[in-house]
Amino acid sequence: MKSAVFFVVFVLSCSSKQESVTPPMDSKEPGDAAAVSCGSYERVSLETSDGVELVADYHPPSKPGMGAVVLVHMIPPNFDRSSYPERVRLALIESGIALINLDRRGAGESSGVAQEAYQGPNGQLDVQAAVQFITSSDRACKSLDSNIMLVGASNGTTSVFDFVVARASSNLPSIKSVVWLSPGTYTENQNTVASNETLLKATPTLVIHPDSEPWATQYATFSPNWKIVELVDGKHGTNNFDQGAHETKQVNEIKSWISQYLAN
Repeated sequence: MKSAVFFVVFVLSCSSKQESVTPPMDSKEPGDAAAVSCGSYERVSLETSDGVELVADYHPPSKPGMGAVVLVHMIPPNFDRSSYPERVRLALIESGIALINLDRRGAGESSGVAQEAYQGPNGQLDVQAAVQFITSSDRACKSLDSNIMLVGASNGTTSVFDFVVARASSNLPSIKSVVWLSPGTYTENQNTVASNETLLKATPTLVIHPDSEPWATQYATFSPNWKIVELVDGKHGTNNFDQGAHETKQVNEIKSWISQYLAN
């Protein structure tokens, strides 16, 4: 009887504070004291350091100490976190990693000024808030703060790039790898590749772009840590999540990058 009471108390102490909307991703056998509930898929709110309230989809990891993916959508307010459909998110977390899918400021359910998401210094604060959320000790099972991948689409690449540069001179969690979907001149709104060459060459980066957008081809031999994938007749950014061949190719490339750099 005493062991049963101990089990109930333990699970409650690890459950997430937010409201669950689907069953937990992992299971536990009664009496297994080592089993931990990492919580369930949730709609969550988080606040940036400049006071903007953001909304996101959060998929907890399958167990403590796993890596995590942060998804950053295309230009707000035209696009929001729905650009990463649930089927895509579920495919990306098959290995048990965590994932947070963000409404950037000015988009979807988030507050804030849309233009600040990609012009000026504040857009990277959205990424920072997401990274701090998934690595916070408030999580039932926090993500490993040295095992994080950022995925940015279109000018979502701008905020991702800005955060990678900003965190290099801070004590924020490090970034293991990056995925850019359809980067372009807008990617360098605040920071240039040339001015951050050493940092970027050392950062494993997967770039996926349609053949109609040649900006990324200039980096074909930029670094052995970079991989450039061209989609023949591809679409822009997350528009490739079309339930067809483009989606299959783009998802499989990202999953391969996850397997290579977020494996625990």
